Amino acid sequence: MIKLRILRPLDNECLSSYLYRSFQTGDSRAKDLLDLMKMLDGSGIHTTDRDYNLSEPALDRIGRVLQVSQQDLRKLSSPSSWLTISNPTQRKSYCPICIFSDIAACRNPAWRRNWDGFETVTCVYHGTALSELSVSAVGSDRARVAYTASCFDFSPAHPQILTPSLRTYPDLQTSSGAWACLWRLSAHVQSFIEVSRKRGRIICGEFCNFPWSECECMFKDILALALRGHTRFKEQRCLVSRVFNNYTVYNPYSSTLDMATKLEQGLAAHSLPARMFAMLILGIFASVFSDGVLRVFRNVSEMLAYRFPFDKKKLIKGLLESDIADYEIELLHKQKSWPMQGVAIWRSC
Repeated sequence: MIKLRILRPLDNECLSSYLYRSFQTGDSRAKDLLDLMKMLDGSGIHTTDRDYNLSEPALDRIGRVLQVSQQDLRKLSSPSSWLTISNPTQRKSYCPICIFSDIAACRNPAWRRNWDGFETVTCVYHGTALSELSVSAVGSDRARVAYTASCFDFSPAHPQILTPSLRTYPDLQTSSGAWACLWRLSAHVQSFIEVSRKRGRIICGEFCNFPWSECECMFKDILALALRGHTRFKEQRCLVSRVFNNYTVYNPYSSTLDMATKLEQGLAAHSLPARMFAMLILGIFASVFSDGVLRVFRNVSEMLAYRFPFDKKKLIKGLLESDIADYEIELLHKQKSWPMQGVAIWRSC
């Protein structure tokens, strides 16, 4: 039997993307690869994570077809980000420049693992805001779908890449300069998280030199509070949705959940702009912005009529508004994993 022509995976490429690109080589084992992709993209997707949590038998089968060791496959399927988006159908943020660079290199486009990180709102290579697929794409060919969407943004009617996609968020067409500045500020928080995590210590701000392991839970809780869903009178009452015109994902079933689950599922708001605003709120809480940058932040938010609570007392009140009693017990439990300085700041406000 003719061996499958082995492709070298790209940096940060997802396992399902690597599988799809291998299939595109037209090798004699294409049928086996097609069966594998159907298995990973099929109805069982809710019980397994095709990119980050595959079983040993699945990895073994893929390895035998691709002629790749399980050790190498695990490198492709291990998370490269702090908070990987848990729902595969919501992993739809991508960098069109990376996609087009694949095409320019005469290869099929690849889906990068770091795009699936909750905190990744800008491309780590190009520094540009990510785009977002307008539909959920769970298939191994997500990168091909992203290429099609990027071609639309490059059409004569849209002479440049529009990020984030104006087809999905048409209100963002106004004040593009101020909006771009706001996006760069969120990229600053993203870099703060990435560098702090890699170094193992917080690099700046309120918790400078604290071990990352001590602050990780606290940062996650702040993001979850910023993005949690509410059901009172069918309104979205979380802080980000008030700031950003209700773009946050609304969960009509959240009222039936216990507080611990509800807080955890606050991270289920996968709208790219909502994630971006949550990162900005985390940046304010952790004091990662210098005085000069903070002044720019205030000016930009005023230009866009967004009411950011720059004062920490107002910020914490905004995070808990209308639900202080509901979340008080759960937060007391959560704060056992926070650094003492973080607990002191929270309680002093």
